[in-house]
This record gives sequence, structure tokens and C-alpha cells, in this order.
Amino acid sequence: MRQFDHIIWDWNGTIIDDLPLTISIMNAQLVKSARPPMSVDEYRGCFAFPLRDFYARTGLASSDEEFMERNLAFLTEYAKKRGECALHHGVTRVLDTFTGSGGTHSILSAYPQNELTSIVKLFGIDSKFKHINGVNNFEGSSKIDEGHALLSMLDYKTSKILFVGDTLHDYEVACSLGVQCALIAKGHQSKEKLSGAKALLLDSHEELLSYL
Repeated sequence: MRQFDHIIWDWNGTIIDDLPLTISIMNAQLVKSARPPMSVDEYRGCFAFPLRDFYARTGLASSDEEFMERNLAFLTEYAKKRGECALHHGVTRVLDTFTGSGGTHSILSAYPQNELTSIVKLFGIDSKFKHINGVNNFEGSSKIDEGHALLSMLDYKTSKILFVGDTLHDYEVACSLGVQCALIAKGHQSKEKLSGAKALLLDSHEELLSYL
């Protein structure tokens, strides 16, 4: 018997493997500001939401104005190169296997709505999701409100919904929605950092298949 009826997926770092691109753009900003670049481990150890606080910790933004300027520059460069990214290994198999068993999927992301819709279509997987929900701003602050809006559109018991993400904020959203959470340590936060959440912690997407 299927344990869940619906999966809500985070996008960046969970479905799409955009960690290398993200670090590359962030490091370009750091070097331009005469700051040392970050290693993958350093980035995954300090990345967090809201993005404003993350930028402050890197020393790239000490004011709201600086943050908005840096983040807009990041999103502009990201949009140019996002097609060079790939989907995480195994994610398509999980999507199709769960759909084949009668389950359904949605996306909930802190990526701006228009950009999110276009990139999901770019990767040719938009038809796999009932809903594709991003945010209506460029601040990367929180997606809890958007999560509740999505939940209101889903005709499933919360006990039958699984939220899959790659950050502690995904866990926070899942808790706010009252749904179970699985975190995959292949994205923007390290396994050590994710271990602070009371969520199912996985090393790969394929591991999800044993819990669905």
C-alpha cells in the first residue's frame, strides 16, 4: 500500500542540481568584491534562508539595498546559465515511479514564479506536476505562505503528503504545513547541517523509493 498520495518538491538543489552554478556565481561576486571564494563545503555549511542573512554572512551585503542589488545580479547571471544544469540523478525515476503507483506531484519553490515556470518547462518535466508554485518576489525570504496556498489547492490529507527538499527551510515549511518531510543531502546544505531537523534524511533520490 502506498504510504503517500502526493509529494511536494522543492526545486533548486532538490530536483535541479544547480549547486555548481550557484557557487560559481557567488564566488565571482566574492572575488569582484576582493573577498576569498568559498569551497563547496564552506558554501553548504553556511547557506540558509532568508537569503538576506546569507549574503550578510558572506560579507557581500551589509544593507537591504546592497542585498537587493547583489541578489538581482545573481538571478540575472543564473538565468543566463541555468540551462547548463542537470536534473539530479534518479529524480526522474522517482517522479515516474510514484506517478505510476497513482501518486501525484507539485513543486513549491522560493524561486520567482515566472522564472520557475519557464525553467521547469525548459527541462521538459512540467507535465509531471499538478501545481508549480514559486514566490512573487526576488528576495528569497520564505515560501511558507505559498506553501499554505498550495496546500489549500490539494485534495489530500496532510498525513498523506510528503515534502521533499534540501534545506532546513524546507523542513520549516513542512512543519508549518503539518506534513512529513524528507531532506536529501545532495543540494545546498550539508548533511551535518540537515541533521538538525527531525526529518527523514537521505543521501540520494533513489532512497526515497523505499519510503513512498
